[in-house]
Parts: sequence; C-alpha cells; structure tokens
Amino acid sequence: MNARLMESTGEQITLRPVRGTSPLTKEHGVWVFRSGQPLPASAADEMPQQIREERDAASSTSLTGEPATQS
Repeated sequence: MNARLMESTGEQITLRPVRGTSPLTKEHGVWVFRSGQPLPASAADEMPQQIREERDAASSTSLTGEPATQS
C-alpha cells in the first residue's frame, strides 16, 4: 500500500508519499529502538550480564592476543 499525504494550497493539490517512522530515534541524547512489541523482563535482565561478560573477556586479552597473566 502506498499511503499519500494530500496538501492543498488554493487551487493547487500536492500528493506526497507518507514516510514511515524509523524504529531508531534519539530521545534526550540516548538512542532508543522501538519495535512495537513489549520487551520481556528476561531480556532486560540478561543484557547487562552479557555486556559485562563481553567486556571482561575483552579486557582479559592483552594487545598481542594472549590472555593476560594474573600477578
């Protein structure tokens, strides 16, 4: 379906395509993704833990690619 927006000025009529809204918007300086579906609580609980694990794995590897040694 091709939705159109009709604008009229005097005797002139203009049809413009209606653009969909992007699911990714910036609100108060933070990027927000809107999927239109509710986010399960488990996803909100698991994401910080996954980020911590990825960060810990990255920081435990030295610049040479070898695991860091514990002193």
